[in-house]
Formats: sequence, structure tokens, C-alpha cells
Amino acid sequence: MWHQPDWPCNSSGGVGALSDGGHNRTVADIGFQVILPGTRPWTPVTSASNMRRLLSLVALLLSALLLTGLSSNVERNGPELAAYGNLCGAAHDEPCMKQRLNGGFPWAYLFDSPGISVEGQLSFGEDEVRMYPLLADIAAYLAVIMVCAHVRRRVGPAKRA
Repeated sequence: MWHQPDWPCNSSGGVGALSDGGHNRTVADIGFQVILPGTRPWTPVTSASNMRRLLSLVALLLSALLLTGLSSNVERNGPELAAYGNLCGAAHDEPCMKQRLNGGFPWAYLFDSPGISVEGQLSFGEDEVRMYPLLADIAAYLAVIMVCAHVRRRVGPAKRA
């Protein structure tokens, strides 16, 4: 929704006559303001309610990142195979294939790197992190947290009344 005040504004937003007599005006000089639904024309865009919304979104995102990081403790082997040495087979010259350890829930995003890191242990510094499953895990946890927050916001006031 657009609102045009009844007084002329200069480019700094103050009230007063335009210095050039009204010629060569830009949108800022004309004095249009964007009014958000539910706000008053004099309410600044960075009001306390908008700041609370921003802080709650940051808290939701940090919670999703924390849950994703903690989900790396959900470890399982396979189904992907990896070479854990080269002394297997009848002639001891074939690679030793084992199921690869991976971590993350619901999608595995952290994979053990045999020969580089400690075998059987996952860590973010040494092992392979796959970006798409990591982003999918963050999005899944963020969606679950947002649904829980929405339900809490809707059900919470009804319980208190």
C-alpha cells in the first residue's frame, strides 16, 4: 500500500518546500512511503516487534544447526563401500572393501574417510562432509522446529485463558 503525505518532502525526508521549485523530482523527493499492513505511517520499519521476529528466526536457525550437528552422532555402516586397505584377496593384492561409516539423521551427510582419519570415528575436520544432505538435514530440522513453534504459538494462549 502506498501513502503520499500532504506536505512536500525534500530528499532527506524533512518537511519543507523543494529547493528547485518542484522540477526534477525523484521518488524520494515526492515523498512516497511504503506502509506495511498492520503498521502506522510513523512506525519505523525496525520496530520492536520486527526485531523480535528477526531474533526468533535467528534462534530457529541456530536450533536447526545445533540439531543437525548433534544428529551426526547417529552413526551407521553402509550401504556405500570403501577401500580400507590393499591386502585382501587370494594374492593379497586386492583392496579390502568394507561398508563405510556415515553419520547424520535423517540423511547421512558425514562419511568416514579411510586412510585419512581415524577408522571408525567421525569428525568434521577429517572426514567427508556432503553438502546437499547437510542442507537437507538443516531444512528438515528447521521445518520441524517452525511447525512446533507455530503450534505452540497457536495452542499456548488458549491454554492460559
